[in-house]
Amino acid sequence: MRIERLVIGGFGLFNRGITLDYGDAPFVVVLGDNESGKTTIMQAIVTTIFGFSNPKDEEARRPWAEHDLYSCAVALRMDDASLLEVGRNFQSNDVRVRQKNNDEIATLFSGKASPRSKGADAQRYAALLESKLTVSEAPLFYASVFVRQEHMVTAFGEQMRRVISGSVDTDYEQARNILEERFFQLTRSNPWGTRDKQNPREIEILQSRKDEILQNLDNQRDAEHKLNELLRQREEHEGAIEELRQEIDETKRALENATRLNRLREERDRLRQNEIVLRRELEALRDTRQRIVDIRRALTGKYPDFDSAGMPFQQKLALSSELEDETRRRKQALTVEEARLEAAQRKERQIAGITLSAALSIATAIVSFLIVGLKGCVVGFVVGGALGYLLSRFIPYVPLGRVGTARTRVSMLKEHLEEMRERRDRIVNEIVALCGTSDITAISVQFDEYRALKTQLGRAEEDIQRSRSEQEIQDEKDNVVRELAVTKTQIEHVLECSSSLRQLSEDLQEALALETKLKGTLEQKASEIERAKDRLSELKAESARQSASEVHDRVYLEEQLEEVERGLAKLTLRRDALKCAVNVLTEAITEYRKDYLPRLEGEITELFSRIVGTRYSRIQFDKSLEPRVDGPDRAEIPPEALSAGTRDQFYLAMRLAFARQLSKRETLPLILDDPFVNFDDQRLAAVHELLRSASREQQIIFFTHDRRLSDWGDLVIDLNKAPS
Repeated sequence: MRIERLVIGGFGLFNRGITLDYGDAPFVVVLGDNESGKTTIMQAIVTTIFGFSNPKDEEARRPWAEHDLYSCAVALRMDDASLLEVGRNFQSNDVRVRQKNNDEIATLFSGKASPRSKGADAQRYAALLESKLTVSEAPLFYASVFVRQEHMVTAFGEQMRRVISGSVDTDYEQARNILEERFFQLTRSNPWGTRDKQNPREIEILQSRKDEILQNLDNQRDAEHKLNELLRQREEHEGAIEELRQEIDETKRALENATRLNRLREERDRLRQNEIVLRRELEALRDTRQRIVDIRRALTGKYPDFDSAGMPFQQKLALSSELEDETRRRKQALTVEEARLEAAQRKERQIAGITLSAALSIATAIVSFLIVGLKGCVVGFVVGGALGYLLSRFIPYVPLGRVGTARTRVSMLKEHLEEMRERRDRIVNEIVALCGTSDITAISVQFDEYRALKTQLGRAEEDIQRSRSEQEIQDEKDNVVRELAVTKTQIEHVLECSSSLRQLSEDLQEALALETKLKGTLEQKASEIERAKDRLSELKAESARQSASEVHDRVYLEEQLEEVERGLAKLTLRRDALKCAVNVLTEAITEYRKDYLPRLEGEITELFSRIVGTRYSRIQFDKSLEPRVDGPDRAEIPPEALSAGTRDQFYLAMRLAFARQLSKRETLPLILDDPFVNFDDQRLAAVHELLRSASREQQIIFFTHDRRLSDWGDLVIDLNKAPS
């Protein structure tokens, strides 16, 4: 399997999306500085396939800035040359899986698939991943496909241990230990060791109880033999009390029938009430479903455009209204500013005219005085004023001071108003394109009606989700009807057995009065028979005094013995079943490990030797699956005793080998996240050669910030530049 293409519609820092096309390159280097998106891309690959198991992670990977989508799609080229496309909308967790094989396209899955869900869709999707990718959980995918510097450990994680034990889903080693614990909860006998447990367990305790009951039964048989003589005497008293007993039996039957009749009538009334409640609940559920159908039909028939437009349409309507209000306010402000500008211009013209008239009047008056005299001064003053007034009307006006500032504000307001109009027109055109009408007010009213219907639909659907299903209510109602029929049949049976009760009305007080009367009669007869029994008790006491041992109830002891023997048989069967299960599971684990672990150890040893040379001769795992390295002189070295760089190289060899073992059915890619920080040049070159060799069988995707390693790949994607 190869990752052929990754399309990010919106994820993390890629709020506007990005497409990474790996093609058929066996060795891909993704180059980028810190915060360029390398980690985001790796998480996008995994979460697109498996989803988010943690809601906080899902929220953290939401696109950082303004975005249209929160989705990704990944195309996987399978070993059989088919193309598997997985697309996920993280907002709704809708997943679609398609398989392309030549010209044929098949949809393998379409539904909601979240690892946090246990629904049918999630289970079906997990089964699909298991069949196609070998793995169905993100932790195992991380453990087998990803090699990251911060996770460089040489111990097997839980997922790896499960595979080595023989299953991806269950740790059979742990299961065997649990079965052994349950076995020793039943018995102290140890079939797998030399010493039994000290304290008695359930089987030993029951066996002791059985022995005690058998001893008591033997004592009872002896006591019964001694009582045979006294039983003959008791027969004489039985004749005397037989008549009283018959009368008591008749009274008891009458009392039981009356009491039972009362209880059955109460039960009948209760069942009738339950039937009414269930019928109303069923009618309410059907009404709610019909209301949902009507609302959906109204939404589909009257507002199909709104149903397909979604939230951006609502935002555009709101923005259009806001822009309309803002345009109106700007126009009002512009009108005020223009009025102020005109008033300022008139005032400034008046001041300029007055100033010019005064200046020319004074000047002509002085000149006239000098030429003509005092009479010419008056004439010159008038002529100069008139001339100044005429000049102020025809000389071009040059705005100064506040008038220039006001004119600038008016120009800016006009520009802003034009921009607002253009922006509103664009949004209105988009709304018109969606709805086919230019009446924004009508669209707003219709959209409010649409939202009101959607709200009603949501509430109705919530009512449906909170309520029980129609089948459950109907089943319960049918059960009530059946119980009611049975109760009525029982009432008729009681009335047939005691014909005198047919005269008893439905009135509860009358029925209770009859019950009280029968109880009084029963107490009177019981008092008489107790006196007759006193003599019999005296005979029993005499027999007890003659018996040296305690007399037990034989029937009770036999019932206890039968119960203990049944319990002992069950526990013995469980013990034998657990013993068989432990033996079979132990044998299966042993056989699996005999076949699997040597191959895994050999593969790790071969890969590790290609990196570090022949200094370390062999890699082995103990019974606890802890790795051990055979160093010089075959001395066992724990991984924590190795240098940091050698431990990282050992970890890399383990992950490569583990990925190969999981790739028997479908070859998995290997994704590296800058794991070579502690590698020297010689071993880095050896790793390069190892990865180059591995890329012939599986795809290698290497994420790094080190530009010196960019020549490793057949394809180099530089995240600092626009992707090609």
